Amino acid sequence: MLNDVYLKSNQQCNIDVCFNYSDGGEQKNPVEDIIVEYVSDPTLERGTQLAELLRDATDGRSGLGLLFLIMGEEDGQKKIVISRFPADNGILAETDRGGLNVAFLERVFMKNAFAYKAAAYMGQAVQGGFWEGRAVDRQAT
Repeated sequence: MLNDVYLKSNQQCNIDVCFNYSDGGEQKNPVEDIIVEYVSDPTLERGTQLAELLRDATDGRSGLGLLFLIMGEEDGQKKIVISRFPADNGILAETDRGGLNVAFLERVFMKNAFAYKAAAYMGQAVQGGFWEGRAVDRQAT
């Protein structure tokens, strides 16, 4: 499923996005810096830092979600896809000899065509790259 998200990001992410320059006009942005650091050396600490920044920037309308950071290389360029699936409720039904056991599940994370967000950034050079990307938002109303 995550491979599918990664591969389809080039087509599905159809909203142009870019990082703003610093107030002084320099090509410097703290979030872009964190993405570059993560791509250069993907650690749990850097991934958590990025997730916390994204969490703090949301207005909460989309509710709880599960974040994936997916990296790869295409045509000599490094690529990162940042994807979020929302939490939903679900029902687990299992059959056994006695019949059907049903359980209500909360916080089931699902990716479907109508409820997820993603952003994809590509760059030939990690340093100085990843300034422009593309996004999709299928959770906004």
